Amino acid sequence: MKLVISNDAPDGVEILYTGPVTGRTSVKGCGSCRTYSGPTASLSACSSPSLGVGPADSDT
Repeated sequence: MKLVISNDAPDGVEILYTGPVTGRTSVKGCGSCRTYSGPTASLSACSSPSLGVGPADSDT
């Protein structure tokens, strides 16, 4: 299984995880993104930095 976390916000996000291994990582903010609000906010968000975790060739 591959998990991809995207950040469409202008500020960075810290990700905490636990399981067989516990740790933290961060995803940088999207420098060209702006803050959106309301029910259509996700439709207006720009492309953003992302973090992929897990095998790249997995489809489960």
